[in-house]
Amino acid sequence: MDGISGHADQTILMNWLGAMKDRKPRRVFVNHGNDVLCDEFASIIETELAMRAAAPYSGDCYDLMSGQRIAEGSRLRANTAEKKKAVRATTVFDRLLAAGRRLLTVIEKNREGANKDLAKFADQITELCNKWDR
Repeated sequence: MDGISGHADQTILMNWLGAMKDRKPRRVFVNHGNDVLCDEFASIIETELAMRAAAPYSGDCYDLMSGQRIAEGSRLRANTAEKKKAVRATTVFDRLLAAGRRLLTVIEKNREGANKDLAKFADQITELCNKWDR
């Protein structure tokens, strides 16, 4: 389901965690389908929010009372060099989709604009489409 996300973005999650000033969790567990992003986000939580964070491997077992890992899972990560390249490409494509969604929002905000301005805007979008329509 390209372009569909079932979770909040990093900024929203960081704000949510940062709001837990009085009752910080002892450990934050980060789970994501991409191993690299999972590790990076856990590191950001530790660095920026001073919270203990873990990106568990498959089979890791934690004691939730103490926050300690009590069994170590497989240390193999799923990412290969090719997968990392594909992730970067997907991330860039996701940026493009987000830009397209923003463009639609801007178009909608200009619904009641002057015809002269709307025509110029439409011409600029058409030129951009003509440039990239391969």
